Amino acid sequence: MAFFSYAWTNEAHKARVLALVNRLRVDGVNAQIDQVNLRDGEDIIHFMERIANDPKLKKVVAVCDKKYTDKVNAREGGSGTEGTIMSPEVYAQIGEGPQKYVAVVFEVDDHGSGYVPTMFKTKMYIDMSTDDLLAQNYPRLLRFLWDRPEPEVPLGTPPAYLFETHPASAAAQAKGMSVRLAVERGRGVITPWKEFIQTVIAPLAAFTAPWSGKQWDVHQALEQLETTRGPRDALAETVRFLIRERALQASMIIELFQTLGNLSRAQAREWSVQTEATAHIRLAVIELVLYVVAVLIQERCPDLLREVLMSDYVEESSGNLQLSSFGFLRQDTNWFDTTYNTAFSARWITPSGHWLKERASLDTVSWQDIMQADALLHIQTQLRRVHEMQQSSNWYRIDSWFGLTGPYWGGQGTFPLFLRFTSRAFFQAWLPVFGVESPEAFRALLGTKSQDGRSWVQFPNGSNAVYALSLEELGSRP
Repeated sequence: MAFFSYAWTNEAHKARVLALVNRLRVDGVNAQIDQVNLRDGEDIIHFMERIANDPKLKKVVAVCDKKYTDKVNAREGGSGTEGTIMSPEVYAQIGEGPQKYVAVVFEVDDHGSGYVPTMFKTKMYIDMSTDDLLAQNYPRLLRFLWDRPEPEVPLGTPPAYLFETHPASAAAQAKGMSVRLAVERGRGVITPWKEFIQTVIAPLAAFTAPWSGKQWDVHQALEQLETTRGPRDALAETVRFLIRERALQASMIIELFQTLGNLSRAQAREWSVQTEATAHIRLAVIELVLYVVAVLIQERCPDLLREVLMSDYVEESSGNLQLSSFGFLRQDTNWFDTTYNTAFSARWITPSGHWLKERASLDTVSWQDIMQADALLHIQTQLRRVHEMQQSSNWYRIDSWFGLTGPYWGGQGTFPLFLRFTSRAFFQAWLPVFGVESPEAFRALLGTKSQDGRSWVQFPNGSNAVYALSLEELGSRP
């Protein structure tokens, strides 16, 4: 049983209290109130004492407004009598275990503080001073009356960045949090995003030419690459957050990618070396791009991805500026590949792909997600190149993204995204990413052959990136 103590301040207040009681009774609470339970001819003091001494009484709810608070504190009227009965037990209500008394606030002062009698001043109260707060906090009152507290969230594992020891990781995590706070507080996101991006790029800009004598030292390169793991993870999760908050603009990613794509040449000039010596920077850039694209695919953002992939990029080459396509980000990593296999006495078909696989440590972006992103970029850039060959003479400026992870595709079956391409409705939403308007146009481009009968769209080891699907299956069902 739960008894409701309150003041008859006015008819509107009485009606609101009664509505709350009736709602609780519908939810199984044996709520008692004088408007309903005081019998005709019964003395009100006797009624209060009878309720107070009833062994079934387990809970007392004090519905507080200014009048109730004043009367209880002054021990005036029926509310004052109820206060006299409650006061000793309220003060004695300490410690853990089921609590009997709770104050529910129906009115607040000019400072937003609830009116509550002195006996409740040190107690947590439930604010129902507005209809919105009543709706929001009703479950809290119901849990109190049923002694069913909110279940605790199970303990998880602490975020990995807490244990990062490299300053680059800590800086990226801190600036990533600044981006989140800006969005949550309704502030502009562009400035904190740019500051965050600087912390992501900073480790790459700090790379040095990994020479050991006159040899390019892959071990030095690997040590430098390790400094990018934390910023990489921070970038992926910050992009995901901005997508879910609808705060990510394609221009933000395009600007990032353009900066990354020009980084290796800038460093080569600074180091006075040929660009091949920046293979470790190029590999770090490829990894960052793959993680961002993987998140865009996970979060189903074909429109954003289309803008990023179809955009022109300004490439700095030999001191000159020229327009390039997205594929200019996929620069060769031959020096890394050659020295990696030699240093580890290995025969990896693509050492860079093996390195990416070994580095796939972020829980929210799996190795399959990375391969899927790589495969999509591989197909998209080659289809765009074929399309340009058919439409204009500018096809040569469309750079291809050759999948670094290609040798691993065959062991994965069909990637989830491509598997869903059998649905025409789903496929239709993603077709603009590839620069085509219909499944038929996609199939035609993918099946385009040269005069010697070879497909223009080549896949690693001669395999097809959509694997178990035939061209006829794409967009074949509703």
